[in-house]
Amino acid sequence: MGDDSPRNRKDNGPENLALMRKLAPHLAQVTPTARKQSMRGKLTRADWDNDFLLKLVSFASSLATDVEQEKIQTR
Repeated sequence: MGDDSPRNRKDNGPENLALMRKLAPHLAQVTPTARKQSMRGKLTRADWDNDFLLKLVSFASSLATDVEQEKIQTR
């Protein structure tokens, strides 16, 4: 996997990478795609295609925004 190769050992780098490793499978699972694709296929595609990776991250961002808006409305 190459976990030892990154040089993000300072400050919050290791924690941020650990969080992204945990979130990646969930993002791949919940993000809708045009064709039915396995979670492994989505992760591989995100690794190869920066546009698809941006789609995964932006979809997660929109989900977080929706959750925050629901919390505000229920108060």
